[in-house]
Amino acid sequence: MLPDSVAKRDLLWAAHKSPPDYNAYGEEFLKAGWLADAAEFFGRAKNDAKLKEVLKLALREGDASLVGRLAAIRPELVTPAEWRECGVEADRREKWMYARAAWEKAGDAEKAAAARDRALAALGYTIEKADPNETGPSGNSQSP
Repeated sequence: MLPDSVAKRDLLWAAHKSPPDYNAYGEEFLKAGWLADAAEFFGRAKNDAKLKEVLKLALREGDASLVGRLAAIRPELVTPAEWRECGVEADRREKWMYARAAWEKAGDAEKAAAARDRALAALGYTIEKADPNETGPSGNSQSP
């Protein structure tokens, strides 16, 4: 059985006289499909092979959030090439905001802007729908 959020926090960050088996917990989370949690445990175990496995799964899903988390755990693990791969997959899966983030990290401002525009279009946002006075006071501008 997987630990709940409080137990997970304590396993990862509390001082332990004898540390838990981070790899075993990472494997359990990986089997359950909880990739971000698995990455946290593999990071604490300093298991680069398993972190690369999680990265491969994140890239396959176009999950820029998880790729970013992996980059925070082990910065040398995620290169601009991985960010581009993530951007391509996120575009293919129509995950426009993930694509935008990945393209920004890859350093491709043009593709990031295109992904942002597709996200806004998918939400139905157009410049015609924008509030004409964006500098006005905040709050409800409608009259009662």
